[in-house]
Amino acid sequence: VEEDVGGDAEVNLEDNFIEAESSSNPIEAYKLIIDLEQSNATTYKWSFKSYEKLCQIYIKNKNFLETQKCLNKLFDLYSKIEEVDKVDTIRNLTFVLTDTKDMNFEEQVFREMLMLLKDKEIERAYLDTGIQWAKILFKSNKYNELKVILPELLKYLNKLKVYCYF
Repeated sequence: VEEDVGGDAEVNLEDNFIEAESSSNPIEAYKLIIDLEQSNATTYKWSFKSYEKLCQIYIKNKNFLETQKCLNKLFDLYSKIEEVDKVDTIRNLTFVLTDTKDMNFEEQVFREMLMLLKDKEIERAYLDTGIQWAKILFKSNKYNELKVILPELLKYLNKLKVYCYF
């Protein structure tokens, strides 16, 4: 990974991000991007994208502690990122999470995501994550747990003025 000293740091970070996925050690490559951006750039776009990729790696490896740390850092940057750069984040994370086929791990991570999103007042992402979790609970016939989350989701639907017509 090259550090662009006098040129366009944004382009260099983007190139590094693209190369990180095929790196022999993607975790270190994404961490380096985060370090480079924090010391050289005025935005957090590539750090955010790198944290998202790190979360996906940790989820695939079923490493809850690293997932937890990474989600916290990812959601700390959420308000500093343009909508276009974060629009698919929740969908991407839930896709990787449900692909683990480990309901206990899924539940642990979904609960952590919901707690962090609620604490950081990221309401729309909280609602999206909650809906994904509710769908999983419904498909798994976990109706008692579903009864707990549905009133909370309805509260957020009303708060965000999201209306459903049937």
